[in-house]
Amino acid sequence: PPPVKFVSLQGDRILEQPKVARPQHRTSPPETPPPDLSHAEQAFLDGLEEMEDYEELEEEEPHHAAEESH
Repeated sequence: PPPVKFVSLQGDRILEQPKVARPQHRTSPPETPPPDLSHAEQAFLDGLEEMEDYEELEEEEPHHAAEESH
């Protein structure tokens, strides 16, 4: 078994060491599941698709403008 009493030497004397002050073990409250974000997630994904479409249009427009100027 592990020792239950600790001592230290000071000169020719044996001194009992004081107990270590240990904080009480505390557990955090359980995590709660996130709220249903399916609507928000879908809106985000829809927004990404719209941004991709917009970026594709932006890339095409300067190209058409260059062709028209020739």
